[in-house]
Amino acid sequence: VLGLLALSSGATDEAAAQLSEAARVLAAMGIVHPGAIPVLPDAIEACARAGEVDTARALLERYERQVGTVDTAWGRASLERSRGILLLAVGDAEAATTSLETARTELERLGHRPEAARAALAHGQALLRAGRRTRAADAFAWACELFSQAGAVLWELRAAEELERAAPGRAE
Repeated sequence: VLGLLALSSGATDEAAAQLSEAARVLAAMGIVHPGAIPVLPDAIEACARAGEVDTARALLERYERQVGTVDTAWGRASLERSRGILLLAVGDAEAATTSLETARTELERLGHRPEAARAALAHGQALLRAGRRTRAADAFAWACELFSQAGAVLWELRAAEELERAAPGRAE
């Protein structure tokens, strides 16, 4: 919980430390079902955003094995979001946009709206890095709306900041 709170507020180093430790504890306990305690997607995101790409990559490989074993629609969609965030962290914005758009669409279809909004936020960041400012602004605006509906204030603020960066004045 502390790791997710740190990630929500943008404290990526703290989030990476907390969530990596949570992932380690789950592994030590033998919990391998990706949906039982879904720490790995958050840990991958936190590590990738904190610049700990080797750790994020190792966690992604672990998550891929777990999702492959269980093979649920949510698992595949959250795996795609995790993959996209790691691709963005290593500088492959084009590949990240594809993964993140797929994740956003699938998570929305499955009814996981807060996770769809997080995928949209990352998708907007990838689009912005790829030079597609208008599409990025649309993704940020959509994420803002979903976060607002969910009452996810910290995430909504982050999406609004990104929207302002992509399209000054549009967030008002």
